[in-house]
Amino acid sequence: MNIAVRPYKPADREALRQIAYDTALMGRSADAFFQGEEFLKDALTAYFTDHEPQSAWVAEVDGVVAGYIIGARDESRMWKCFLTRILPGLLAEFLRSGLIFKVSNCRLFKGIIAGWFSGELHAPDFSAEYPAVLHINIKDGMRGAGAGTALINTLLDVFRRDGVRGLRLATMSDKGATFFRKNGFTLLFEGKRSYFNEAAGGKVPLYIFGLKMKP
Repeated sequence: MNIAVRPYKPADREALRQIAYDTALMGRSADAFFQGEEFLKDALTAYFTDHEPQSAWVAEVDGVVAGYIIGARDESRMWKCFLTRILPGLLAEFLRSGLIFKVSNCRLFKGIIAGWFSGELHAPDFSAEYPAVLHINIKDGMRGAGAGTALINTLLDVFRRDGVRGLRLATMSDKGATFFRKNGFTLLFEGKRSYFNEAAGGKVPLYIFGLKMKP
C-alpha cells in the first residue's frame, strides 16, 4: 500500500466524519449502540474539524482517505469551546429530531447515568501533565499497513515543535492499547465501562495513555 499523510483539508470533512462513525465502538460502527448518525458525527468530530483543524491530519492509502488523527493542544480550551459553541446545538437537535426517544439511545444514556452514580466513570485528572489530547481511527481493512504509526509520528513531530509538553488519549480496544504502547505511550489508568454492555456483549476496557514530550 502507498501511504501518504497530509494536513486535513475541508474537503476531507465528510470522509473523516464517516470513519469516526464507522469505527466508534472498538473499531466497529456506532450503529451497534446509537441511532442518529449525523448527530454522533458532529459530537465526535465537530470541534476538531471546525475549531482546531490545524491539529488534524489524514492518511491516504492509494489515494483514498483511510484514516485520520485529530488533536487538541489544550483540552481545557477544547471543552470550553465544545460546551459553549457545539453542545447547545447538539442538545437542540437531539430534542428536535426525536433521538431522545430512540431505544438504543435511551439504553446508552441510562447506562452512562448508572455508571456515573456507581463511580464507574471516575478517572484521575491527568490534564496538568498531559494537557493535549488526540483521537485516531483507521478504516477497517486498512489497519496494520502503517498508516496509524505514520499519523502518530506526524502529530508528535508537530506538537513537539509547538512546545506541547504532554499528550494523552483513551482507548477501549486491547489492540489499540498494544499499538499505543509500541508507539511510546505509558499506561496511566485502566478501568471498565458497562454502558456498552449490550452492544459489546459485556463490559469493555478503558485505557488512558500518556506521553511526555520535550519541546
